[in-house]
Amino acid sequence: MSGPASRAGLAGESTGWRHGLLLKLAGMVGLVLVLGVLLVLVFSVSFIQKTLETNVRDEAVLTAEALDAGLANRGSLMLPERVKQEVDELVTATENLDLIAVYRERDGVFQSFVSTEDTLPGLPSVAEQSLLRRGNRIIQRVESEESGPYWRILVPLHIDNQVRGAIEVRMSLLIATDSVRELWRRGRWVAAACVLISILGLAFFLQRAVERPVQRLLGTMSSVQAGEFDAVAPRGGGAEFDRLGDGLNAMLARIREGAGENLRLMSEVREFNQQLEGRVAEKTAQLEERNSQLSEANRALLDLELSLARLSRLAAVGQFAATLAHEIGTPLHSVSGHLELLREQHAIVPGHEHRIQVIQSQVDRVAGIVRDLLGSTRAPGARNVATLLPDVLGELKALLQPGLETRGILLDIHADPG
Repeated sequence: MSGPASRAGLAGESTGWRHGLLLKLAGMVGLVLVLGVLLVLVFSVSFIQKTLETNVRDEAVLTAEALDAGLANRGSLMLPERVKQEVDELVTATENLDLIAVYRERDGVFQSFVSTEDTLPGLPSVAEQSLLRRGNRIIQRVESEESGPYWRILVPLHIDNQVRGAIEVRMSLLIATDSVRELWRRGRWVAAACVLISILGLAFFLQRAVERPVQRLLGTMSSVQAGEFDAVAPRGGGAEFDRLGDGLNAMLARIREGAGENLRLMSEVREFNQQLEGRVAEKTAQLEERNSQLSEANRALLDLELSLARLSRLAAVGQFAATLAHEIGTPLHSVSGHLELLREQHAIVPGHEHRIQVIQSQVDRVAGIVRDLLGSTRAPGARNVATLLPDVLGELKALLQPGLETRGILLDIHADPG
């Protein structure tokens, strides 16, 4: 791989690492922060809401009990106008206090005595009256569509240390609810700001503590891929990155040692290949020379075999010719001798002298053939012999004439002499 290509590849990997791992880590941490902050916010708001409502409830109970103690001690229960004035002042001075109602027992039944509202609230139920006569308090959280949620507190009204009625206090929870809503609204913005600041801080931390050391390691790897085997990974970034850098440097050292060993082995292999090529060329030349010698020997052997075959045939022909010459030559000499005797004794009819010459010439020809056959067994030699064409034609006519006459054919040859 070339240097620019490897650097481009590592740059892409680095970008992918930043856009992959860091974003995933930041997203995960951000999600955890969001969930954590939301859980804390929900828990805090719920706790604050419960605390506020508890405080309002306790304040309502204390207000009711204080009215019970104050009215009983001052003996003002005989004057409704005075009680009305006192409870109106108390409602005006106390935040969240919506209603104070006082009930007196008459003929064994609770009846309305004083109320801060023109519309009298409903009387306590029989069960509630029974509980109040036994000295119990009644605490209810009521959800109202018109006035919103409120605490309804009923405490016994004591006269001469005996329960002679009841005091009802209604304290609104709207302020607590509105406070909780405002707290929730502001808490969300605060939580979002905290999460954003935390994510930015985390990103800055990751960029300083993680990305920079990783970029240094990737730069070292890029240099190594470009062929710079002397590159060394720098230290810094924490103990973990120092261990990674030390491991990378140790690996690069082993790579450099392996590269040197590979170069040495490659040099030895090239030298061995050169020696091997020289030996192969030498053996190839020797083999070609031996092949040439073998080809020449094969050709000589083939010539010898051909000569032996020819000599074998000549020997067989010579033996056959010698036998033939012996078997044929003797009768031919005998025939030739008798013909010669016939000529000397003049025993030949004058008209048959020509036929005797033909017979003599054919006997001589056969004898020549036998001699030629014997000569063919000797070493071949070519020689030119001058021959007269009229003589050859005359011999041909004398040889063919007897056979042609029996068929009624007359052969006549005319040739100029010479």
